[in-house]
Amino acid sequence: MYLTLATYDKAYEEYIRYSGEGSNVDFTSTKDGPFLRMNIFGPYYIGEADHKKSFGRFVLAFVLQMKHGSA
Repeated sequence: MYLTLATYDKAYEEYIRYSGEGSNVDFTSTKDGPFLRMNIFGPYYIGEADHKKSFGRFVLAFVLQMKHGSA
C-alpha cells in the first residue's frame, strides 16, 4: 500500500476556484514554487505486521492532526 497526501497553499485554492473556462485570471506566475505537492509514503506490505502497525500509526496521526485543525 502507498499513502499519498497533498499539501497546498492559498494559490492552489484560488486556482481551483477561478480557473474555469472563460476565466481571465493568470496563474502562470502565482509564486516561485509548486502550489500543490504530492507526498507519497510507502510501500507498506499488508502481509508484514510491522508495516501494518507503522501504516496505522501514520494514518492515526494524520486524522488526529486534521481533527484538531493543525493542517
